[in-house]
Amino acid sequence: STDLFANLDTGRWLNKRSIDAIIHHVMDSDLPVEDLLAWAYGRGDALTDDVIAFLGRLPQIFAITLADGCDAITNHEAYGTLIRYLFSLHQIHNKYMDVNNLVEDEANTLPGLGNIPNPETCYDLAAFLEDRGVDVSTQTVAGRTLFFKDRTGTNQYAIKLAKSFEEKKNPHPLAKEAAMDSSMAVLKERHGLLSEYPTMSELISVKEIPLEMREAIEGSAVKGYSPFEVSQKPDGITALFYRPPRGYTQYANDPALPLEQCIDGILKAAFDYSVLARAGLFHASLIDIQHDSLSGRPHLWSFESFLTRFRGGAGRIARGFAGLSAPNVRASGLGDLKHILSKAQVIDRYDPSKIHAQHNILYDHHERFQVSLIEQLGAGLFATALLVASSWEGRHRQGIKPNMNLSEMLQRGFVSFL
Repeated sequence: STDLFANLDTGRWLNKRSIDAIIHHVMDSDLPVEDLLAWAYGRGDALTDDVIAFLGRLPQIFAITLADGCDAITNHEAYGTLIRYLFSLHQIHNKYMDVNNLVEDEANTLPGLGNIPNPETCYDLAAFLEDRGVDVSTQTVAGRTLFFKDRTGTNQYAIKLAKSFEEKKNPHPLAKEAAMDSSMAVLKERHGLLSEYPTMSELISVKEIPLEMREAIEGSAVKGYSPFEVSQKPDGITALFYRPPRGYTQYANDPALPLEQCIDGILKAAFDYSVLARAGLFHASLIDIQHDSLSGRPHLWSFESFLTRFRGGAGRIARGFAGLSAPNVRASGLGDLKHILSKAQVIDRYDPSKIHAQHNILYDHHERFQVSLIEQLGAGLFATALLVASSWEGRHRQGIKPNMNLSEMLQRGFVSFL
């Protein structure tokens, strides 16, 4: 009976033993341990380019064959273990993002975000656009967004209409996007972001959509990866007017895009994604499958267990690269900021207790928080890798040269992410 009770928590004990072995394995490798530990203990500066480049190759140094009683400890789990270990030290010694110190209001706050605006009533959309110098005869459509040129043909403007389900959300996704757009100039200067972001954002409630504009949107709604329904809200349809930067309307994986612009857009988005995450702003949907699906269940990456609460989880990517036909990575870099999440939303989205009960027993309160962050960062990295692959595949399929070096570009994307 003593042996029986001693073995009740064998899985947890073996996992911790495996973690210790992984840490010792790392310490015996040629990893720049002193630099990493100096950062973790709050004694060092930002990691140098050499260390970041080495971390980009890190999964290759492992040859782990340990087991926790039922599963092999894979390279990915070993890497995740190391990052959690360093992050835990950094958190303890820098008091960074301590989930125990968050109250509900603070946890749902997006750092650096201004006040979320209320929409201004717009009775005549055509007159609204003309007052802002828009030439309505230059209308084009992409999804639920209408694009126009100004009267000089120099600048572009856009009006994005709300989808039906968005009108029920609080805050409204387009209101959050307007607030993010208005904050990006300050955030870009503060954090050294590389992407170009929309400006002149205005949130409006449109009483009536001109027939030509509505027909263009409805025709576009039935196309693409995930058909949608435009809002029919009787007291006014929420819409976002903004001025997109150059390249914002061009998807980074479009084969028609020059190779240099394709590469530049992906790398800028990867860099900004990770820098914003460090500031507590997490972009949840770099690619279509992370926010849209035919079944209504978006793909949810699970770095830890490769199992999710959605059937369309990691490893089951419906319709292949069709789910990357309209990514939120543009020639200008990162886009569609309504998908930014707070820390509390990330924790809720990737709570191990909701994803995989077996893995949940392995984590205490602090570890669950760290796992949630690792999952969110892993989702962005996974999306970046898929985007690189789809960019290469699209150009290769159409015989477009030059094409990117796939392995080199994956490496660059990973390093930019770090």
